[in-house]
Amino acid sequence: MSGWPLIWKFLLGVAGPGLALTLAWVTIKNNSMPWFWAAFIVAAVWAVMQGVDAWKAWREERAVHEDISVLVEYLVKEIQHAATIEQGIRGDPKADKHFLKYRDEVESWRTKTGGELEARLPRSGASQVFLAALGDTGHGPLYWEYTQLRSCQAALTGILGASDSFVRRSRSLAK
Repeated sequence: MSGWPLIWKFLLGVAGPGLALTLAWVTIKNNSMPWFWAAFIVAAVWAVMQGVDAWKAWREERAVHEDISVLVEYLVKEIQHAATIEQGIRGDPKADKHFLKYRDEVESWRTKTGGELEARLPRSGASQVFLAALGDTGHGPLYWEYTQLRSCQAALTGILGASDSFVRRSRSLAK
């Protein structure tokens, strides 16, 4: 019921109570017990349907909140991992001589994180935002890798800030 189209939500919220009020009016006008019971049954059924719909919506919201919490924990861990790699590059006085090591480390992290984002948030666009982050040119290959790492870290921070949207988009597209 929580996935019902908008018209069904409107009918659930308005048509049932409207029908119950109409039947109640007929009951009062005709002073009729059968009309009273009809109005009572309609109102009771509609109240149960609204309760079930509200329960399903609450359950879905709780699942979204749990998914967001898990995602935030993962993103914070990956942002910290990127910071560790960055500090390793910045703290190495011979970083240019260790270019291949840093390039492989950054690319391995990017590939793994991009794949994990797609697995955690399928079709949400999070992995594309992350993997689209590029480095700056003009100062050598190590500078490219370093700035690409920083751009990826910034992309993860952006995904963290919009984690609610990414989770909801992924969940809605999975249905």
